[in-house]
Amino acid sequence: MKNNTLGGNWGTRFSLLLMGICGFGTFYFMVILAIQRTMEWPNFNHGILIASVPFGLFGLGMGAACLYGIVETFTSYRWDDTGIERSALFRPGRMRWDYVVDYKISGNNNTTIVLTDSLGQRMSIYLSLMSSQQRLAVANTVRERLAGLRDKQLKEMAWGVRTYRPARNVSWFLLIFAAVFLGFGLMPWFGGNVVQNTEEAKWPFLLIFGGVGIAVVLLFLGVYTWTLIISRDAITSSSLFRSRTIPFAQITSVMIRDTRTRNGTTNITTVEGAGRKISFTESMPDYTLVRDYIQGQAGQKAVEQGAVAAPGVEKKQLTQGLILMAVVSILGFGGIAGYAMYNDLQGLARQDQLDKQGVKTQGSLLRKYSTGNKSVSYLITYQYDVNGRAYEHDSPVTYQDYLTANADQPVTVTYLPQNPDTARAAQSIGRREAESKLHSTWAMFGMAFGIPILAFLATRKQYRQLEAQSLAASRPAS
Repeated sequence: MKNNTLGGNWGTRFSLLLMGICGFGTFYFMVILAIQRTMEWPNFNHGILIASVPFGLFGLGMGAACLYGIVETFTSYRWDDTGIERSALFRPGRMRWDYVVDYKISGNNNTTIVLTDSLGQRMSIYLSLMSSQQRLAVANTVRERLAGLRDKQLKEMAWGVRTYRPARNVSWFLLIFAAVFLGFGLMPWFGGNVVQNTEEAKWPFLLIFGGVGIAVVLLFLGVYTWTLIISRDAITSSSLFRSRTIPFAQITSVMIRDTRTRNGTTNITTVEGAGRKISFTESMPDYTLVRDYIQGQAGQKAVEQGAVAAPGVEKKQLTQGLILMAVVSILGFGGIAGYAMYNDLQGLARQDQLDKQGVKTQGSLLRKYSTGNKSVSYLITYQYDVNGRAYEHDSPVTYQDYLTANADQPVTVTYLPQNPDTARAAQSIGRREAESKLHSTWAMFGMAFGIPILAFLATRKQYRQLEAQSLAASRPAS
């Protein structure tokens, strides 16, 4: 082997270590700690488990993947004119170029290469764990050595039917979010002080978060069943909810463009024709092979038409994204803030009613408990009698009152004669908490309208650039 040795770098290892710690930390707080609190606190809201456990399990998987990634960064590759050698703790080996029968590239920005030889042995090369210079050297070497195989694969695309599932792995994230929303929706039904424990308060909470959870489940089903089929004559995109087919002979545009993401850019191919549109991204296996094959089948005119239309499409999608963000932010954060404000005002109204119409009586303290992790609330549970009937109620108190509270000690209780279930202890800080929540709700309202404004200001430069590119592309060539 020639002296061409590449491995990972310490910057990548440090990043993976931090991500792994975050992943295992998420599992600890979301699963282990939540289960411990369930066993230790009788009043712990079990609905939290529905929302937290999926995130915790995801964190465990992410931590394990990061540990594997750290080990993988110590892998080195050597190659010469005859083959490539992988020196690694897991799956080391050597593969001859002339024995390679399958060559796949996948992942955003083509970050993973998988080679398969005639004996069925596989070699995975993770470019994302290398520095930019190392990644480029390996990718170019593999591309040059296997250029003939790539040409053969393009020709073979026309001989059969290829089926891909572009987003099946990503779809599982949607289930996690669905569980979170459903868990929030069910929290009031498991007790706790998320909302006032009345039927009028529980049902809207369930409809808001449960409805979003069900919508995310339906989105999961669509994404999970999404299949891209490449045949000799057409491209077909199908899912549980719809199916579209574009014959290659009717393709009018093949648009290839990069869209910005949090981690850089993602390449997207959009095929138009026969009144339909099909898009897929580079996260799909064999993306470059499928993209190049479709370009060859569609012809140069369709490729040029796609290049002309790209700036206008990006501008349109940017506008749609801003509008969608504004609607989601205003209806989402604004709706939650409106619902929270309704509850807060109802709480203040009850405090005012107790001040004006309340009747005092003597009760006895039954128990005390606390809820929450970072923001802890302290509560006392007491019992009082009205017209020969016993009532039980909780009131929030300060930490000092919580410490001095003991079972069976007398408690002065104020209640409404027309509704004895509405009551408060003398040491209750219910009014202060209601006023504090109301201030937080106003901040959420500001967030609901502030996010779209900030997003618009942040994208103004990009919007102007796309406008200029779209205008230039629409002008006829001189």
